[in-house]
Amino acid sequence: MNSKIEQVKELITQLSAMLAGHSIQLEFRNCTHPELTIHGATYAQATDFMRSFGIGDRKKTITETVKYLSAIQDGIEFTAFFDDMPPTCHKEKYIERIPKTQTVETGEFIEVERDRIVCTGAEGGAK
Repeated sequence: MNSKIEQVKELITQLSAMLAGHSIQLEFRNCTHPELTIHGATYAQATDFMRSFGIGDRKKTITETVKYLSAIQDGIEFTAFFDDMPPTCHKEKYIERIPKTQTVETGEFIEVERDRIVCTGAEGGAK
């Protein structure tokens, strides 16, 4: 077997053992640093993933469609996507007033109930 394939297989074995239980993605593109990403984690697992690499200062991004932690440590970009809501965040309902319009502004409003994610704590708010 090709020695390069053997080396890649060994790296895969080592990464799989180090990050057991996670869906792992490792990318090397024409950029300044490689990227190591896990998918399908819980918030606690994503936090543990970051901490396991000694990453304390990380960016938390929370939207309606995506939630992840990210950081660059020693020239490697780490990203951990998670499915649940962090304990410092919650969804809340709010009322948004939207102007009624015909062809011109009528001065009247309708109210629409929407959801938004609100985060508090040391890691910052929703981004």
